[in-house]
Amino acid sequence: MPGFWSPPEGVYRGSDVVTVSLGMFKDTAYRCPAADAMKARGYLPRARQERPREVLEHFALGPFMKPRSGPLHDGLRQWSAHARSVYGAAFPPDPSRPLTEVDPWTFRHRLPAADHRGAGEYRITVWGRCLRSPDGTTRELRLPVHRIGAAEPRPGQVAAAALATAEGLPGPLPERVRVVEFAVLDGRTRVLFEGTREKAVEQYRTGGGPEALSAVLDGQQYRPGPSCAGCAYLPVCPVLRKAPGLLGPDTPGRPRRTWSVTNGRSYRDCPARDHMRRLHLPAADAVERGAAAERGRAVHAYLAQRHGQGSLRPCTVDVPAHWVPAGFDLPADEQRLGRALLRHHAAVCPLRRVRDRSDVRAEPRVVRHDDTAEVIVIAEPDLLYRDG
Repeated sequence: MPGFWSPPEGVYRGSDVVTVSLGMFKDTAYRCPAADAMKARGYLPRARQERPREVLEHFALGPFMKPRSGPLHDGLRQWSAHARSVYGAAFPPDPSRPLTEVDPWTFRHRLPAADHRGAGEYRITVWGRCLRSPDGTTRELRLPVHRIGAAEPRPGQVAAAALATAEGLPGPLPERVRVVEFAVLDGRTRVLFEGTREKAVEQYRTGGGPEALSAVLDGQQYRPGPSCAGCAYLPVCPVLRKAPGLLGPDTPGRPRRTWSVTNGRSYRDCPARDHMRRLHLPAADAVERGAAAERGRAVHAYLAQRHGQGSLRPCTVDVPAHWVPAGFDLPADEQRLGRALLRHHAAVCPLRRVRDRSDVRAEPRVVRHDDTAEVIVIAEPDLLYRDG
């Protein structure tokens, strides 16, 4: 039942204040719903593990938001300088609409008595560039992202951002509110909300805000993955499996990191490139989205669909002429090459050796914690199955 789930053994509730950040409203594969719920509800691990901090700054937008950060890799230093330059060009000073940067706002709602979650107060915090007009009648929240994608942000996230901007403290409450996304890559902007304070409050109530908040606070799914590296609840996670010695090195006292075959291949080619990828900096579209790379992704998507459809029937050489999955736009020559590759795949399709469909998983995420090396090992094979 929502609100009544039990956290794992080894944690305790340290506060009756529920604090949700805007980032928690994003439902991505990189977040763990159970960890977000525990953090928001104020749960703390009974046995805390103090681990050394990284020498270099590992938060890509940190230097852009706070010039005084830790030592930077040369690549991140250049990216941060680019970010500040592009930001200045996207938001030049406007004498007709003067705005001054202020401290971030926090929306707070105090209850007369603890509710079904044991909460006495709810808070929504914002992170981004917070600006206010000199007379306090206007507020603007600028949310930095690496790039603006085609998909619109989730309605609950937008509603929560508008509410926190309109009703958050400190400072006098505004008359008008504006929430805008800003792409550090190219300076593009996208207005997410613009209107009166009353409209912002109403949008939260009717635009999915309460439902999105409940989804965050009542999340029960443990989702091992990249977020495990910085998770305070890792020692008590009931899902993440340990594999001591999996990688070989015995390196106690090191910062906890993630590793995958992709990381290893990237590091072998260029350590700086692997570091940039770990920072999730945007890669050049000419390389990442070239015709050959898109063909590879299309072939991958086609096979994932075939292998995951629930049948034990192996792939055959009868590949449709129009095989390209929706969402891909390949030149004719890449379509022909992709079709030839799929026909070759039929001879080695793993489903030829599978007798029990119940043990077949297409594109699973397999995560293990090598607590000897203090590394979260992540693998995402195309197909996981038993041979024989």
